[in-house]
Amino acid sequence: MSGSEAATTVVARLVDAMGERVQVGVSMAKASWYRVGGPAAAWVDVDSVEALRLVAAALTGEDVDLLVVGEGSNLLVSDAGYDGLVVHLDRNGPLGDIDVDAVTDEVCVTAGGAVRMPDLARRCAETGHAGLSWMAGIPGSVGGAVRMNAGVSTDAVEVRHALRWADVFDVATGTLERREPDWFDFGYRRSRLSRTQVVTAAGFATSVGDPGEIAADNTVHLNHRRDFQETRRTGGSVWTNPAKGSAWRLVEEAGAQGLRVGTAQVSNKHANFIVADSGGSADDVRELMAVVRRMVHHHSGVVLEAETVMIGFEPFEDLE
Repeated sequence: MSGSEAATTVVARLVDAMGERVQVGVSMAKASWYRVGGPAAAWVDVDSVEALRLVAAALTGEDVDLLVVGEGSNLLVSDAGYDGLVVHLDRNGPLGDIDVDAVTDEVCVTAGGAVRMPDLARRCAETGHAGLSWMAGIPGSVGGAVRMNAGVSTDAVEVRHALRWADVFDVATGTLERREPDWFDFGYRRSRLSRTQVVTAAGFATSVGDPGEIAADNTVHLNHRRDFQETRRTGGSVWTNPAKGSAWRLVEEAGAQGLRVGTAQVSNKHANFIVADSGGSADDVRELMAVVRRMVHHHSGVVLEAETVMIGFEPFEDLE
């Protein structure tokens, strides 16, 4: 955290207000699909806007670093850990709720920020809401998906195409506001959301569909992920695609597929994924990323940009 006194004060306030939902020294491996990473100074589970308000109150007047975590499907934290407060969105509460409108000509589904995207796609199939099957193959949460403008390149679809609105809670100010899509200033795998802003719920436009057909479309997307993408101890796509071409192809053509550094290896199944060994090192993953980045630049002149959210590492070297 930013200072030992601030850390002690905030943790004490959180424990008083939230009890066992607060932990100290929790391994960040539990927060990342890589299952690697050092300890967090403090961790708190929140399952509602009311819980987020308690966190905001505990932070009042204190300078403490903050990291909001959902599924952690694209997160990598260094072996040194995170010297701040991790706010984990718990789907076992209102932040994990899914509400569906009656299927009419104007339809919408609402999902809490902690809802897993595959779970939302499955619920849509059950209730005849079409248009979100592409979410079935994305392992992250709704809140993270809005933050990153998640999407499926093969379908040329992103969150911004389906989003109607999102509720955003700012832990720094304690305010909750409903935002329209234009407010987010979406780009490729990015939005304007700051570190302290949390998507607590989002509404997505859907259309009337046959439940069986929607379920079949969900299965297509799930099978595509299982057949062509890495699913073992990985953090999803490592690199964003450049303006022209695909990151996986650049990595493959540079001869980096299968490359290993310590306990981390570029996937032999898909070159834009890295796999961490059981009991592995986050620093090995980061070093492998740096090596791959240099190899791609040497081979093609392209400077790859990380899609992985990296915490506790020095920036990559300037290759341009």
